[in-house]
Amino acid sequence: MSKVLSLNLNSIVKPEQAMDFDYPGFPGFSVTLCYLGRERLNAIRKACISKKVSKEGIQDSMDFEKFNRMYSEAVILGWKGLKMKYVSSMMLVDIPEGVDGDSELEFTIENAEAILKHSTEFDTFVTSTLGDLANFTKHG
Repeated sequence: MSKVLSLNLNSIVKPEQAMDFDYPGFPGFSVTLCYLGRERLNAIRKACISKKVSKEGIQDSMDFEKFNRMYSEAVILGWKGLKMKYVSSMMLVDIPEGVDGDSELEFTIENAEAILKHSTEFDTFVTSTLGDLANFTKHG
Protein backbone atom coordinates (compact mmCIF):
# COMPACT_ATOMS: atom_id res chain seq x y z
CA MET A 1 0.00 0.00 0.00
CA SER A 2 1.33 3.43 -0.94
CA LYS A 3 2.07 6.03 1.70
CA VAL A 4 0.07 9.27 1.50
CA LEU A 5 2.40 12.27 1.74
CA SER A 6 1.58 15.39 3.65
CA LEU A 7 3.49 17.83 1.51
CA ASN A 8 3.05 21.39 0.31
CA LEU A 9 3.52 21.03 -3.44
CA ASN A 10 4.48 24.72 -3.76
CA SER A 11 7.60 24.00 -1.68
CA ILE A 12 9.02 21.62 -4.29
CA VAL A 13 8.09 23.40 -7.53
CA LYS A 14 11.13 24.08 -9.72
CA PRO A 15 10.86 27.42 -11.54
CA GLU A 16 13.05 26.24 -14.42
CA GLN A 17 15.21 23.38 -15.66
CA ALA A 18 18.09 23.54 -18.17
CA MET A 19 19.29 20.60 -20.27
CA ASP A 20 21.40 19.94 -23.36
CA PHE A 21 19.72 18.62 -26.51
CA ASP A 22 21.32 17.29 -29.67
CA TYR A 23 20.08 19.12 -32.73
CA PRO A 24 18.78 16.58 -35.26
CA GLY A 25 20.66 16.20 -38.51
CA PHE A 26 23.71 18.24 -37.47
CA PRO A 27 26.33 15.98 -35.84
CA GLY A 28 28.09 17.58 -32.87
CA PHE A 29 25.62 20.46 -32.54
CA SER A 30 23.84 20.64 -29.19
CA VAL A 31 21.77 23.40 -27.62
CA THR A 32 21.27 24.13 -23.92
CA LEU A 33 17.60 24.96 -23.45
CA CYS A 34 15.82 26.08 -20.31
CA TYR A 35 12.25 25.06 -19.58
CA LEU A 36 10.50 27.99 -17.93
CA GLY A 37 7.77 27.62 -15.38
CA ARG A 38 4.49 29.44 -15.96
CA GLU A 39 5.35 32.27 -13.57
CA ARG A 40 8.59 33.17 -15.36
CA LEU A 41 7.05 32.86 -18.82
CA ASN A 42 4.09 35.01 -17.78
CA ALA A 43 6.47 37.61 -16.32
CA ILE A 44 8.30 37.82 -19.66
CA ARG A 45 5.01 38.21 -21.53
CA LYS A 46 3.79 40.87 -19.09
CA ALA A 47 7.04 42.83 -19.43
CA CYS A 48 6.47 43.02 -23.19
CA ILE A 49 2.93 44.38 -23.08
CA SER A 50 2.33 48.09 -23.12
CA LYS A 51 -0.85 50.14 -23.08
CA LYS A 52 -1.79 51.95 -26.28
CA VAL A 53 -4.47 54.59 -26.59
CA SER A 54 -6.64 54.33 -29.69
CA LYS A 55 -10.07 55.40 -30.85
CA GLU A 56 -11.47 52.24 -29.26
CA GLY A 57 -9.89 53.09 -25.90
CA ILE A 58 -6.89 51.72 -24.06
CA GLN A 59 -5.61 48.45 -25.49
CA ASP A 60 -2.75 46.11 -24.71
CA SER A 61 -0.02 45.95 -27.33
CA MET A 62 2.66 43.26 -27.48
CA ASP A 63 6.21 44.36 -28.29
CA PHE A 64 7.27 41.28 -30.26
CA GLU A 65 10.89 42.41 -30.70
CA LYS A 66 11.27 42.80 -26.94
CA PHE A 67 9.53 39.47 -26.33
CA ASN A 68 11.82 37.64 -28.78
CA ARG A 69 14.88 39.18 -27.12
CA MET A 70 13.77 38.34 -23.57
CA TYR A 71 12.52 34.88 -24.53
CA SER A 72 15.74 34.03 -26.39
CA GLU A 73 17.81 35.14 -23.43
CA ALA A 74 15.73 33.07 -21.00
CA VAL A 75 15.42 29.79 -22.92
CA ILE A 76 18.58 29.48 -25.07
CA LEU A 77 21.47 29.29 -22.62
CA GLY A 78 24.21 28.10 -24.95
CA TRP A 79 25.30 25.80 -27.72
CA LYS A 80 28.24 23.72 -28.82
CA GLY A 81 29.29 22.71 -32.31
CA LEU A 82 27.22 25.14 -34.39
CA LYS A 83 29.23 25.10 -37.61
CA MET A 84 28.81 27.81 -40.21
CA LYS A 85 27.71 25.21 -42.76
CA TYR A 86 24.85 24.33 -40.38
CA VAL A 87 23.89 28.00 -40.06
CA SER A 88 23.77 28.34 -43.85
CA SER A 89 21.45 25.32 -43.99
CA MET A 90 19.06 26.87 -41.48
CA MET A 91 18.82 30.44 -42.75
CA LEU A 92 19.96 32.76 -45.51
CA VAL A 93 23.40 34.13 -44.65
CA ASP A 94 26.26 35.70 -46.52
CA ILE A 95 29.27 33.87 -45.08
CA PRO A 96 32.33 36.11 -45.22
CA GLU A 97 35.02 35.15 -47.69
CA GLY A 98 37.68 32.97 -46.15
CA VAL A 99 35.41 31.57 -43.43
CA ASP A 100 35.50 27.78 -43.44
CA GLY A 101 32.13 25.98 -43.25
CA ASP A 102 33.49 23.88 -40.38
CA SER A 103 34.24 27.00 -38.32
CA GLU A 104 32.03 27.16 -35.24
CA LEU A 105 29.84 30.14 -34.46
CA GLU A 106 30.34 31.49 -30.96
CA PHE A 107 27.28 31.52 -28.72
CA THR A 108 26.07 35.00 -27.85
CA ILE A 109 22.57 36.06 -26.93
CA GLU A 110 22.54 38.19 -30.09
CA ASN A 111 23.37 35.15 -32.23
CA ALA A 112 20.73 33.09 -30.41
CA GLU A 113 18.11 35.78 -30.97
CA ALA A 114 19.06 36.09 -34.66
CA ILE A 115 18.88 32.37 -35.41
CA LEU A 116 15.59 32.03 -33.51
CA LYS A 117 14.19 34.99 -35.46
CA HIS A 118 15.45 34.01 -38.93
CA SER A 119 15.33 30.20 -38.90
CA THR A 120 11.93 28.56 -38.90
CA GLU A 121 13.67 25.20 -38.46
CA PHE A 122 15.54 26.32 -35.33
CA ASP A 123 12.44 28.05 -33.91
CA THR A 124 10.45 24.84 -34.43
CA PHE A 125 13.14 22.78 -32.69
CA VAL A 126 13.24 25.14 -29.69
CA THR A 127 9.47 25.44 -29.45
CA SER A 128 8.77 21.71 -29.76
CA THR A 129 11.54 20.77 -27.31
CA LEU A 130 10.38 23.31 -24.73
CA GLY A 131 6.75 22.39 -25.32
CA ASP A 132 7.27 18.81 -24.17
CA LEU A 133 7.71 18.78 -20.39
CA ALA A 134 8.83 15.14 -20.57
CA ASN A 135 12.10 16.33 -22.13
CA PHE A 136 12.96 17.97 -18.79
CA THR A 137 11.53 15.47 -16.31
CA LYS A 138 13.29 12.28 -17.39
CA HIS A 139 15.04 10.65 -14.48
CA GLY A 140 18.14 8.68 -15.28
